[in-house]
Amino acid sequence: MKDSLISKKWLPIRLLSFLPIALILFFLGGTTYFFAVFHPFVHDDVVFIQTNPRIAEFNLKTIFFTTVAGHSDTALINDYYRPLLEVFYRLQYQIFRLNPHGYHLMNILVHILNSVMVFHIISFMGKRKRDMESLTGNSSEDFLNQDTLSTALTSSGVLGSFAGNGLALGVAVLFLVHPVQSEAVACISGISNLLFAFLCLLSFYLYLLTKENMADLRSRRALYLYGGSLMSFLLALGAKEQAVVLPVLIALYEVCFPASHREKWGRPLLQWAGYGVVLAGYFIFRKTMVGFNPGSFLNFNDEFWLRIESIPRTLLMYGSLIFSPRDLHYYRSTDILQPFAGPLVGLLGVLTLIAMIIFYVPVTCRRVLIFSMGWFLISLLPTLNILPLINEYSYILTAEHFLYLPMIGIVLFVLTVGQYGLKRMRPKIGSWVGPAVLGVISFMFMTSTIEQNTYWRGEIPLFERTLRFEKLGRVHILLGKAYYFNGQLDKAIEELEKALHIIQGYIAKVKDERVLNYYRGLVKGVYFDLAHCYEGLGARTQSLNQYLKASAIDPNDGVLQNNIGVNYLLLKEIDKAMEHFQKAVSLDSNDLMAMNNLALCYLERKEEDKAEQILREILKKKPQDLSARKNLERLLSRKQTIEKNP
Repeated sequence: MKDSLISKKWLPIRLLSFLPIALILFFLGGTTYFFAVFHPFVHDDVVFIQTNPRIAEFNLKTIFFTTVAGHSDTALINDYYRPLLEVFYRLQYQIFRLNPHGYHLMNILVHILNSVMVFHIISFMGKRKRDMESLTGNSSEDFLNQDTLSTALTSSGVLGSFAGNGLALGVAVLFLVHPVQSEAVACISGISNLLFAFLCLLSFYLYLLTKENMADLRSRRALYLYGGSLMSFLLALGAKEQAVVLPVLIALYEVCFPASHREKWGRPLLQWAGYGVVLAGYFIFRKTMVGFNPGSFLNFNDEFWLRIESIPRTLLMYGSLIFSPRDLHYYRSTDILQPFAGPLVGLLGVLTLIAMIIFYVPVTCRRVLIFSMGWFLISLLPTLNILPLINEYSYILTAEHFLYLPMIGIVLFVLTVGQYGLKRMRPKIGSWVGPAVLGVISFMFMTSTIEQNTYWRGEIPLFERTLRFEKLGRVHILLGKAYYFNGQLDKAIEELEKALHIIQGYIAKVKDERVLNYYRGLVKGVYFDLAHCYEGLGARTQSLNQYLKASAIDPNDGVLQNNIGVNYLLLKEIDKAMEHFQKAVSLDSNDLMAMNNLALCYLERKEEDKAEQILREILKKKPQDLSARKNLERLLSRKQTIEKNP
């Protein structure tokens, strides 16, 4: 039996045949996200890149044997182990340094590449089914065998690549320009979603090519493709944990699109086992090296069941965002204390409608729809808060970027149903209605995405929009900090006071000591930020009061003790200032700033010898300390003047 035509073509030839499609996608993606290239570092970008002290280091031990907390104020909840992402950040730093435009450009390019991969995969699905039927001699009304999904290599010339891949191109375009993707693409740190998705799609595509080349069991090419697929999966796991779903997606594909009615399940199971081995090895490594245990988060308490009850609401919300992408914003959350009966009934109604559609269409089209819905639900599963992703109190994170990979399933489902409906129309009508509707929707999505990208031009517009929809304490904190760094101190104080009120309300309700300590830490941070704002306004007394409130929560914070001392010093209360500087030094003997400030207090009290002793001790520890050196020079000059003029 001869191999199919496409299996005789080398991969570069296959890719070249898709070049016109790739150019279309690059044009649309570049147009949609062009202005995002000029945005600065925002929020997480600052933490992971701009102020990351290790960004220039290539210490593999640090990268592969430690977890990374996204924020100091969220370390209680969300710790990440993403070594490939850390490597990728460092590689980008070597190229772009601290120029944000290069990082934004990289995000856009990876996003466009992902749309190209989506096109390849869906095109291949139709090609594989058609090739199987041509070999077995079977024929049926198979939706995937229509011209909509036939591949470029079986079409004639360049124009065939456009005409023969309408559905695949439609899915790729909507995936590319949909407004909900803005959060993953316009935010530099969204590269985690783009990178893991690219590697998952690449692994899935290489798996499809492996299946295509397995007719010859001794085929080296099949082994290379299979090895490449496994390696891509392993790398995807290192980019983001959500990649764990890939083996399940592959199993779903095998169930929906078996290679042959005569093929035994042994070979697919053997191939699938490789992904299971990679996944098991990944979890064992994480457990052994960094102590990660996903089971530790699965406490079957009341909170767990509240999170489970919130899943219908989350699914309906995500569905509405895909079909009607309005009011998009950062930090999207769901309150698990909201009633669940209404969303549950609504979800059951939606599922009933989906089931009716699936059973109405022909069997072969039905396989596509089942695979599409399975793709959506399975790839979304890790982010449905079975393992908690908590924003604050009863609000769980249901971020829009969680839809990045799952969206493919919904778009494929909708366009498949639409294509089936068009084929039941008169040919003259269906031939232009489909492209026209798709063109209008794509244009609307592009304009909406361009507008959505503008909110990422800075932290103030980003968090002002977020606060319109999410009245969370941490959003007020983030907006307050953004105002502070922009010099809008009165607005910063207003937002921080609101945050303080919200978080103190949580403290009054929470009983778990670990959670209480977390919220107390947030309150301490708010007091600290308020103190900075009052310092900027020159209101020393108010600033001091905020520092004292923060110190009451954590009296062993040396930075707070030093800052309290500075305020007392400026208020000419030298004895109180010295008390706090001395405490700061007792907490950290290498706190050179507190030591220098203590020396200034001794100078104010005319105790030059003690001041000189401290300053010399500072210079012994850090000879290049300019502040201590200048103070010592002034002190010695003052002594010499006194000696000459007693």
